[in-house]
Amino acid sequence: MKPVKFTPVNEAILRRALKITARVLLILLGIIILAAIAIQTAPVQNWLAKRVTVRLSKSLNTEVTVKKVSFSFFNRMDLEGLLVRDHQKDTLLYAGAMKVRITDWFIFKDQADLKYVGLEN
Repeated sequence: MKPVKFTPVNEAILRRALKITARVLLILLGIIILAAIAIQTAPVQNWLAKRVTVRLSKSLNTEVTVKKVSFSFFNRMDLEGLLVRDHQKDTLLYAGAMKVRITDWFIFKDQADLKYVGLEN
């Protein structure tokens, strides 16, 4: 095999391709970082909770609502105003506050260990 000679044209194309690749990777990294920061804010968490409860309500064919949610990755979730009804519209569960604590880094284990589950009101 003959070694490839880089002519000025080939070198310019290679540099441009590397610049474009670096920019795309930086943009993707920036989007991931922004998403991670956004998920830590209350409005985004509540929006996600609404989306999950709507989907859960449709799949269970009953009412599931949450007024407010707060969670941190890997170990904590606090729900306020959790309501679950059955098919006859009777209340199965209403909790003014529900707190769940899970072992840290449960995503790397086969099973998640619940440290604490608490219901108030």
